[in-house]
Amino acid sequence: MPEAPQPLSVVESYRGRHILLTGGSGFLGKVYLGMLLEHVPEVGRIYVFMRPGAVSSGQARFENMLNTSEAFRPLHRKFGAGLSRYLADRVEVVEGELSEPGLGLSAGQLQRLRTKLDLVIHCAGLVDFAPDLGKGLASNVTATLQIADFVQSCERATLLHISTCFVAGCQSGFVPEVLKPNYCPVDQPFDAEAEYQQAQQVVRQVVAEFAPGGSGHRELQEALVEEQARHPTWGDAAKQGWLRKQVRERTRSVLVDEGKRRAKALGFPNVYTYTKSLAESLLQRRRGQLRFAVLRPSIVESARHYPFPGWNESFNGSAPLAYVMGGWFRMVPARPQNAFDVIPVDEVSKAMALCGAALISGCAREVYHIGTSDKFPCPVGRSAELIALAHRKYHRGRERSQVERIVKSRWDAVLVSQDHLLGVDGLDGGLRATRHVLDLLPPWWRPKLEGFETRLDDFEDRLADIRKLVELYMPFMHDHGYIFESRAIDHHPAQEPEFGFLQEPMDWRHYWVDVHVPGLRRYAFPLIEGRRPPRYRAAHRVRLAATLPADTGRARRRRSTDLREH
Repeated sequence: MPEAPQPLSVVESYRGRHILLTGGSGFLGKVYLGMLLEHVPEVGRIYVFMRPGAVSSGQARFENMLNTSEAFRPLHRKFGAGLSRYLADRVEVVEGELSEPGLGLSAGQLQRLRTKLDLVIHCAGLVDFAPDLGKGLASNVTATLQIADFVQSCERATLLHISTCFVAGCQSGFVPEVLKPNYCPVDQPFDAEAEYQQAQQVVRQVVAEFAPGGSGHRELQEALVEEQARHPTWGDAAKQGWLRKQVRERTRSVLVDEGKRRAKALGFPNVYTYTKSLAESLLQRRRGQLRFAVLRPSIVESARHYPFPGWNESFNGSAPLAYVMGGWFRMVPARPQNAFDVIPVDEVSKAMALCGAALISGCAREVYHIGTSDKFPCPVGRSAELIALAHRKYHRGRERSQVERIVKSRWDAVLVSQDHLLGVDGLDGGLRATRHVLDLLPPWWRPKLEGFETRLDDFEDRLADIRKLVELYMPFMHDHGYIFESRAIDHHPAQEPEFGFLQEPMDWRHYWVDVHVPGLRRYAFPLIEGRRPPRYRAAHRVRLAATLPADTGRARRRRSTDLREH
């Protein structure tokens, strides 16, 4: 008989417990932290791991986040001027560097944490589909292994590792909640440890190639001679600045291409899923030595309820796609029947709280998929219809221009095959043909066409951006159709309604039209356009008294990795 679900109290499970959270300044980490602090005042202590900034401490960054992020608006509303005192008893900032041995902490600091912690939630990671291979490995693999080493050294702590459903790679169909050893979507012999070591070696070789004395560096020095001829007034500082910039850009370009090549060869759509899968395979090798669970969200999107409907600060999900569909480009390559698995950020945060409670209580499963394609599927075609409906609703507003009210309020996106005449490739071909015709015109026509050619240039730039976007989303909307099993979380129904995971079915029309797309328009679209979204200003600024600083020597060094949080 199937095992009966056992109700789990998040409040009782976390009572008096000590938790270390990485990625607390990220989109998902903020919501989880705010939710836990508001609804579980009985928690012992939450240690928030923060990397020191170039000119500010980790604690200063954390305090600024508390005072300017709308994710913490409910906390400010509930506690007002008493929030600083409330947090001082429950929150402590830990300054360090996840990808360094010992997390960049001193022996004394490590020992203090080892004796106190009950749970470590590793939510930090580089959420970039095409980073350079070095940064992707450091942020998503090395940092995970350093965290695992640390948790293994603790007296009683367990680890909740936040990954992604899309470690499934380039495949289609039903994806079960399992953790496979040395997983590789391509049917070939694969050793995760060997791949990790080889990839790191490639990074070292590329860096050495562009370091002084390397072949790449010598080529750039030769290019500098030619560049000097075009800039005779350059001094030594300008020349060295140009060389450093070229070294940095060329190194990154080669490592980005190498990351894409390795991911594709192993059956992953991008470097993000490749590195996250590699981290999972290496964690799997520690079965029996490390108590852990892996939580895999699908595409994390705007809040459904908490901190309030529509809150968002991520433009790595559907935001770029929704933005393009709100413009004049309307031919989106996609298969209408494929599931578009998105999950609100607050539902993921509830699942994190439940899985953490299950780990503390000793009843956790090994893998949890947190998605909607299994129980509440919303096909790509339906999602596109609802995005278009949300845009039409917006453009019918009185404050919009006449063209937007009349035309865009009736303008729908159309899902097409990859090679459609009016798709990106078709438009690109039409653009090239137009330029060819212009080149054939007599010279005396050129002045008359300057305005038209400027518009063509703008269109070409826009089309290039759309092409990048299409390439990014093709694996998820066109090439592969995923159904992620999402049943493990059902074994932990929450006793507290604040942590009840998907207690009500997803009303996709309401979510896309009234919650998600308006949230994207307010918070994500300004970022895409290079503008600053609205910023929250707390009436009473939070000040924390406690901090656990990083090892002084390491904190002073310039960080070589850029850890961004989920």
